[in-house]
Amino acid sequence: MFNVSVQEGSGYLLIVTSGAGTVAPLCAANRFIEEMLQRTGAKRVLLDMMALTLLVADQERRQVVTSLHEGMSKLERLAVLVPHGSSLGMLLEAARATGVQAAEFDNVLDAERWLVA
Repeated sequence: MFNVSVQEGSGYLLIVTSGAGTVAPLCAANRFIEEMLQRTGAKRVLLDMMALTLLVADQERRQVVTSLHEGMSKLERLAVLVPHGSSLGMLLEAARATGVQAAEFDNVLDAERWLVA
């Protein structure tokens, strides 16, 4: 099961994902997050992916990146929380392609500090 929860933080949206993320739910979640950004006016996001198992094949990767591009243009900063030693390069790729400052962290305090700086 794939889950997404959203909470408004101090100056940013906290988005927590967990479970098995395949291409269809990930793309749908990207649309949901885009809608939340539009409705809240948030320009910064802390995306917690610590409990996400990404199940996207190489040939499906482009679909996920394309759906990310569409919503990221509204952001200023994206902090991505991932387990130590992990990287979700497709998020950073999509963010940088749309001019969004993005960084990965394995510690929530560091991520929050960078996000609101």
